[in-house]
Amino acid sequence: MYPYMIMYGGWSIPAYPLIYGVAIACAGIALLVMAFRERLDVCRVAHVFLFASLAIIVGGRMAYLLQHSDRFASEVVTVFDLSSPGQVLYGGLLLCIPTVALVSRWLSLPVARMADLFAVAAPLGLVIGRWACFCRGCCYGKVTNLPWAIQYPKHVDVAGTLVGPPVFISQVKQGVLLKTADCTLSVHPAPVYASIVSLFVFCIMLWFWRSGRFQGRLVIIYPMLYALSRFALDFTREYKMAFWGFTISQVVSILVFVAGLTIMLRTSATAREV
Repeated sequence: MYPYMIMYGGWSIPAYPLIYGVAIACAGIALLVMAFRERLDVCRVAHVFLFASLAIIVGGRMAYLLQHSDRFASEVVTVFDLSSPGQVLYGGLLLCIPTVALVSRWLSLPVARMADLFAVAAPLGLVIGRWACFCRGCCYGKVTNLPWAIQYPKHVDVAGTLVGPPVFISQVKQGVLLKTADCTLSVHPAPVYASIVSLFVFCIMLWFWRSGRFQGRLVIIYPMLYALSRFALDFTREYKMAFWGFTISQVVSILVFVAGLTIMLRTSATAREV
């Protein structure tokens, strides 16, 4: 919607990396506050967070590249352009979880407690991070006539060349929108949906942490909650169906939820036996 937060003459600050950075910072602050309350070494926790943040960015970007390798084949340099959209949370989690475990062990921090704290802080990052997607016009929704539907304005460079947003370019390629149009067709505000749902998930995770429930298993519960929400929200997003009428993310969500549920049931059974 607004790809640049600040524009002055020929100088500008893209909204996507700025908001993305704010999201990571807010999640980090929440993590450190919880670590302080649990009387963990905040300095060491901050070191773990730095490694985890890098893992989230690299893992999320690599997963996106695997899904959209055709887009980067001709311009390899865009792979390293963090001002452009391109993150997949599952990829970030896949690299982040072992990173947190390894670095925590290296710094003599309790691995299970650290994993739980990261699981609580993570959805807060998504609450803010999804607004980066909203401003950039990526992760957009399907065409709809609902009263709260939104339209993205066309973006052109100084030469008048169409440069975005992604939803505008996609609709032009699909033949449902003229290139001369001023804005897109009305679509679901999918990033806003995701932000609101992430806020609910954050509140649930925070309640679990404060109540002391599921200690050592919050790192399993969060991916399960994310998988449920992502599966549902993908029905409002513009995606190519991959398997059996589902998107790739929906198929992954099913696998993540089933795996998480299996682990939860096994750990519960083991706890009862003990």
